[in-house]
Amino acid sequence: MSAVWIIYKKDLLSFFKQPLFYIVAGLCALFWSPLYVWSLSMFLSQLVSMMGQQGEFISYHDRVVTEFVALVNFTVLLFANGITMKLLAEEKKNHTYELLMTSPIRSWQIIVGKYLAGISVAGALIFVSFLYPLSTALLGKIQWAPLLSSYLGLFLFASVYVAVGLLGSALVSSVVMAFLISLILNLSLLFLGAGAELSSSEVMIRFFNYINWEPIFREFASGVVRLTSILYLVSLSFVAVLSAERLTESSRWK
Repeated sequence: MSAVWIIYKKDLLSFFKQPLFYIVAGLCALFWSPLYVWSLSMFLSQLVSMMGQQGEFISYHDRVVTEFVALVNFTVLLFANGITMKLLAEEKKNHTYELLMTSPIRSWQIIVGKYLAGISVAGALIFVSFLYPLSTALLGKIQWAPLLSSYLGLFLFASVYVAVGLLGSALVSSVVMAFLISLILNLSLLFLGAGAELSSSEVMIRFFNYINWEPIFREFASGVVRLTSILYLVSLSFVAVLSAERLTESSRWK
């Protein structure tokens, strides 16, 4: 595990020592802030207009947090591809990949270390987004259970994005191609559920509905945490990481 820690620490420091992460985090904050404030103001306006009237109560979590987490999820999907293109493809571009392949470090240690570094960087961005709903805790009572489950789901989805991005980075040596391949793969997984509307087979419809990410994301956002959903997302990450490891191992013999 010391080799995993060395790879993890090296890649993690390479992100946080460079200004790129802070620029991206700042841009995300500039993008998120007005949208979050606008969503919160709309919620407060609707809440005030409904005072003294009978009707269904508007939940702060459903109206503001769920929409914000969905926005963060898509932002992290885009950001994860930028993270992972640096993990392997940039090593190949800078000709440091050969040093890794000739080192006594095993392929799975390289991949696991880089995967954990990618998750950590994505997790740092997710933490920045968590400060937004956390700041409104001073204004009123927060539904902590659905909030925490929303961010658990967000982190699990981010783990898949990083794993798929790592696979894309293992396929090519160009950072641009690594970004594009990872983006296409992640977007394909995101919109896989749309296949249910295009298929006429009952079996295929059930299959696409089962792998559809949208209802899984909604369940996490509403506070419903299913073991099957966690296992499904963890399995996707595992398959992608394993595939990246196999590609890395095969490159040793080329």
